[in-house]
Amino acid sequence: MSSDSAILIANPKPCTMKPSRLLGKAIRLMDGFVFESIDELCAAPDSILTPFVKDKIEGIEITPEEARDNLASRVKHAFLIFVQEEDVYRRLRGDKAFYHLMLANWNSDHSAAPFPPARMKELMNLWIAARRRYLVANEHTEACDATLDLTVAVDQAISIIDDIDSTLPTRRTLGLNPPNGLKKAACWPPKHFGPLDVAIMAETATRKALFGVGNKHLMDEEDVPLYPNDQDHPLTARKFLCWLSLAETKPTSKASLFLAPVAFITHEERQDWYKITGHKSRFYATVDEFIDYARDEFRKTGIESKNYVMCLLTPWFFEKSEIVADAEKKDRPIPKSWEKGCFRAGMMLRINRVREPNTSPEYQVVLFKPGLPHYHSVAEPPARRAKQDVWVDRLLDELSAMFSPQEGWIGGAVRTHTYPNSRNCGLDSVEVSSEVIETVMRDPSTFPSTSDEFDTRGYTPIERYSGSQ
Repeated sequence: MSSDSAILIANPKPCTMKPSRLLGKAIRLMDGFVFESIDELCAAPDSILTPFVKDKIEGIEITPEEARDNLASRVKHAFLIFVQEEDVYRRLRGDKAFYHLMLANWNSDHSAAPFPPARMKELMNLWIAARRRYLVANEHTEACDATLDLTVAVDQAISIIDDIDSTLPTRRTLGLNPPNGLKKAACWPPKHFGPLDVAIMAETATRKALFGVGNKHLMDEEDVPLYPNDQDHPLTARKFLCWLSLAETKPTSKASLFLAPVAFITHEERQDWYKITGHKSRFYATVDEFIDYARDEFRKTGIESKNYVMCLLTPWFFEKSEIVADAEKKDRPIPKSWEKGCFRAGMMLRINRVREPNTSPEYQVVLFKPGLPHYHSVAEPPARRAKQDVWVDRLLDELSAMFSPQEGWIGGAVRTHTYPNSRNCGLDSVEVSSEVIETVMRDPSTFPSTSDEFDTRGYTPIERYSGSQ
């Protein structure tokens, strides 16, 4: 059982207390914290604390003390991660991107898991503010045993935050600490990477695999990550994307690569798949997060300005009931059926900025979507193509709302394929899309730029864009 798991109650009785009332009683037992408007906080429909008393303990009778301990344990775990990632917080000087790392590292199983980054920040700020009020009101900070560990963790976080807030930024970029057993690097990730890039690279497994790698410090060829495939763990895709960006991105690069595979249109969908995926959905990004990233990249000017931004799309077009039925049929855990039987559909999304002198930017969208007639073996099966079409339409809706593209292309094919097959089976769409991304990162000139080139390479116009021909 994880350190932030819900408390299991032996011989449970039916619960007669509303979650909001139980939560209020639990919070009032939190010695060492002073919350404002407890009744309003607990009764709010979207209260950030209610999920911690609703999850596994909903429907059974527990005491307010047990609810308090359960809440304190889960929140403490979040603050311990915060403290553990102090070097990242210092590198980013508290930038909101830090909470993308918290999303990845806080594996909490509650009724609203996982929290999106903004919600994660809201949770931390709530407890920090409550602790500050207590410290102002009380000369001594003794707390009862039930919350002592939590107050210590929150105090450590406050110390880090106050130290950052009280110091001026310097020209020197702080490197992250090396994982155990590795030597400290000069500055890793290199200083030309932005806050969200750093937050994704700092995830524990990714940092361990890639620490020290950069454009001037390449990995040994035998250690270079293979293309992720349609059954791989999302951290495998993250490692590949991070390695590729570290190896190919220079301070003057005009391309940006989003470093997390995008599998969901909205965060609510990521939450919906949290349990089915064995909590792995938290390692996938949403279309909204990619759009925010692309928008920020296109705002850069001067030597840092970007001409295009890319991402790897890895959604899937299965129903949760299919995964559960497969797990029952094969007598294996549901997350294993998701990983091995819920094949991801790989695509590559690229947004190009087309700017004429003294004009507002215009945008072109290119969606590499391997399928018929160029890729018979990697195309989505007929039973799932309609769902893929719906997903793509929703994706294009989101892009239209933010960028109002003047032109778009969909489909496509690689010019040549030389990547060795490592699984004794045919290539899948995730591998092919990863190959396209790597090819473009290594040599941007290989990507089509004119209507004739797009047509020759198997792309067709996206008709919703008025500029399409």
